[in-house]
Amino acid sequence: MFCKQTRLSLGRMELKCPPGTVFDTEHAVMGVISNEFASFTYCQQSAMDPVIEKNKHQNCTANMSPNARTTIRKELKRKCQRKEKCQLSFENVIAAKNGAIRTACNDEAYMFLQMPCIIPADEMTIRKVYGLTISCIGVWIYLFVHVTVEYIKSIQSNSYVEWDVKTTSAADYTVEFRIHPEMYEHFQEKYLDETNPISEIG
Repeated sequence: MFCKQTRLSLGRMELKCPPGTVFDTEHAVMGVISNEFASFTYCQQSAMDPVIEKNKHQNCTANMSPNARTTIRKELKRKCQRKEKCQLSFENVIAAKNGAIRTACNDEAYMFLQMPCIIPADEMTIRKVYGLTISCIGVWIYLFVHVTVEYIKSIQSNSYVEWDVKTTSAADYTVEFRIHPEMYEHFQEKYLDETNPISEIG
């Protein structure tokens, strides 16, 4: 949403949307901020009304010239419609004979303009295509990495099995089991040959 405030004495306003967007002048909102205000950052009359009522300020927007409104809208449509940037000129914005109003809404007052910046329909289609393309590339990268990692994992598993088979030794077939003291005593009494220590070691 574009929003800008410019002093009436300047008589012109530079308008610019963010890159890739254009103005939608059909929904433009404008008004004038009295020089009685302490801040000139308003962009909507509804935000100014409570301040006007509380501090008894003049309502300059209500005293804008109908001809000036019409001229500004026509110039907006001619210069800014569906464009990223443009320049707006204005003059004789206030039409009031009351002295207090003319003083509060003189050239030191500020005109505000609020206007939506939209993405053109043709650009929207292109952006959708770009978004879909980027998403597909992301999915393809994920699948490629996943398959590659799983392939390397399988190769390493096979390599480990091959290495394990090639490095088989007697230790891989050695079995250790516990014997009870009674079993050893039985062996000593019946099978041990004290003259041949190999029988015990073996």
